[in-house]
Amino acid sequence: MDAKELEKIQEKINRKIDRIFEKQVKKGIYDINKVAPIKDGITDFECYCDKNNAPSIMWILKEPWDKIVDDEPYGGGFNIPEIQKEENFINNISRAQQRIIYSMQCIRTKGAETYDDMNWYYDMPNRLKEIAYINLSKIPGYKSSDASLIERAKIWKDVVKEQIDKFDPDIIITANTYDLLIELGIIEDLSPSLEKEDNLVDVYKRKTGKILINAYHPSYPGVGVRPYIESLAKAVSKYFNKN
Repeated sequence: MDAKELEKIQEKINRKIDRIFEKQVKKGIYDINKVAPIKDGITDFECYCDKNNAPSIMWILKEPWDKIVDDEPYGGGFNIPEIQKEENFINNISRAQQRIIYSMQCIRTKGAETYDDMNWYYDMPNRLKEIAYINLSKIPGYKSSDASLIERAKIWKDVVKEQIDKFDPDIIITANTYDLLIELGIIEDLSPSLEKEDNLVDVYKRKTGKILINAYHPSYPGVGVRPYIESLAKAVSKYFNKN
């Protein structure tokens, strides 16, 4: 898809997010004095659409975080892709985003399947800009999501489904969100998996013929940086253009 066309689609989706939020405020679900939507998606449309930079990759995480006030989520009202255009955005990246950057760098380094193989560049943070960065919920949540996330995600499921359909990534990486996506009916049940790579990620073939990789959340402390990165890089190397 053309980059300019995709940018217009994202703008349309952002307007849809605002409309949904307004309806939820009227229902009393959200307090406009406490929270506002956090937009997500693609930052560098040219890079995302560039076939020479294939595969296009979408990461689907749970929910964004901003502040906690009186033990409740607070804040929002910003746009992640716009923040990533700022010169000093790297100063505020999270641990999860750092692992996404490393994973993408390893995936993008030709011939690399290990942490030691990947090229290290000063502009590595720009790897965040070339992906579709998606949260299931578009409203600030807690630092650690609980079982109630399913109810918050239901509000935004049509938006997430549209992001998946319209952005049409070659590869989707679900960051501990696969089961939620199935339960919400956002994606089809893809079991059984093609293979479990390094016992860390499940690799699925979608009905479109494209690939979905089910991984741990990038900030999950039970998996080290090296094995996390390598499991994803190996899965992409093994299955992209071979599915």
